[in-house]
Amino acid sequence: MGKADVAVRQWLSDKGRFEAQDKIHYAMPVRNMVYDSLDYAEQVRIVQKGHKGRYATSEEFLSGFGKEDKIYPVITLVFYDVGGKSPQL
Repeated sequence: MGKADVAVRQWLSDKGRFEAQDKIHYAMPVRNMVYDSLDYAEQVRIVQKGHKGRYATSEEFLSGFGKEDKIYPVITLVFYDVGGKSPQL
C-alpha cells in the first residue's frame, strides 16, 4: 500500500458521510451526487499529490492518475425520520 493509498483511506475514514433528515428534500439525489463527485475528485487530488510529477506514461501524465492507482467507493446514506410514518414522495 503506497503513501497516497494510505492518505486516501485516512481521508475517507474521516468523512463518515451520512445525513439524517426529518423533511423530504426533493433534490437530495442531486445533492448526494454532488457530494459524492467532490469526494471522488478529492481522492484523485490526493493520489496526484502523491505522484509528485512522476509518471510512467504520457497517458498517466495527462490524467495525473496511474493505471495502478485506486480510488475507493463513496456511499452517502440519508435517513428520513418522519415520526413513524412512511415519507410521502
